Amino acid sequence: MKRFFALLLTLCLSISLTIIPSAAEGEETQVDTIRIAIQKEMGTFAPFNSSSNKSWDIFSLVYDNLYEMDTNRVLQPSLATSYEISEDYTTYTFHLRDDVTWHDGEPFTSADVKFTLEMAANTVNSVNFTGPAKTIQEITTPNDYTVVVTFKQPISEGIMDSLFGYMPIVPEHLYAGLTEDQIS
Repeated sequence: MKRFFALLLTLCLSISLTIIPSAAEGEETQVDTIRIAIQKEMGTFAPFNSSSNKSWDIFSLVYDNLYEMDTNRVLQPSLATSYEISEDYTTYTFHLRDDVTWHDGEPFTSADVKFTLEMAANTVNSVNFTGPAKTIQEITTPNDYTVVVTFKQPISEGIMDSLFGYMPIVPEHLYAGLTEDQIS
């Protein structure tokens, strides 16, 4: 989905550059704002308090997931670099990228993933993630770049896809302590 919007944005930018008159020879122009029109109101930028498809289109441009789903529905690394699954299929250990920062420059860590999973499990309006997140028994963060998620029982591929391939990870330092109304 991100690739689609990146391609769409590139196409729009390319078309606009061919339509806009060129700057004087040797003078560079800079685009400070790019606007993309959507047909209906987006709602909130809080991924756990929205169910609008248009919102999810925008979320995919703002937030990243642990994994991205490729065109063959195979998880490909995004914020995570790799994962291991226990023999009984109840424990997933994720190794995270150590070169990612949030938009404000704060580092992305395992605490953000743990916070996001816990937030999803406890958010009333999270139609997409609350059910799957409630199947988690325990989340531990042995270090800043490792998350261990233990489920109550072996999980289905659908739960794996939902939590790790579609769920946007949010920054704990910005969301912690806020109520659902404040987040909305």
